[in-house]
Amino acid sequence: MVYSLQDETVALWKKGSGVLLDCQLPHLIGIDEDMLCDGIVLYYLKEGRTLIGSDEASCSQGIVLHGPGLLGEHCVLENRAGTVTLIPRDGVLCSVNGSVVTEPCQLNQGDITKLGSGTLLRFNQPTEAAQLREKCQRGLPSAFSLPLTDMSNSTETLSEAMLQNPG
Repeated sequence: MVYSLQDETVALWKKGSGVLLDCQLPHLIGIDEDMLCDGIVLYYLKEGRTLIGSDEASCSQGIVLHGPGLLGEHCVLENRAGTVTLIPRDGVLCSVNGSVVTEPCQLNQGDITKLGSGTLLRFNQPTEAAQLREKCQRGLPSAFSLPLTDMSNSTETLSEAMLQNPG
């Protein structure tokens, strides 16, 4: 099944007993702390700037989120030729893989971003993921083959956030 979302094509493939969602643009996947949520939200990031905030913003936001600590105009994601940078607004709470971010920060495949005190998003960069898979297949060390403690820390951060914000 192939869906066209304005100018972006998203493919949905059956894979065993699962479903694979294929989007070639960098994107965020919402990790909803609401245990009753039964859907998956994907926010794809077109070339340029995507504003992220709540519906209380004074100007239109590309991605509207709701949650504790989220401001009307919270942050900007800038996609330049596939390199995505998180740019937090002054005084907002943003973290990447458990580290607070106050300056522009480049996102990498698999990063867990926390906006406000409970909104979690996983960053996917399909081009980077393909390069990492190729390195792993060739037996070359990569960011995903070496620091398993970092992956564990990201998982712990995600688990802690979900326990602190059960819905």
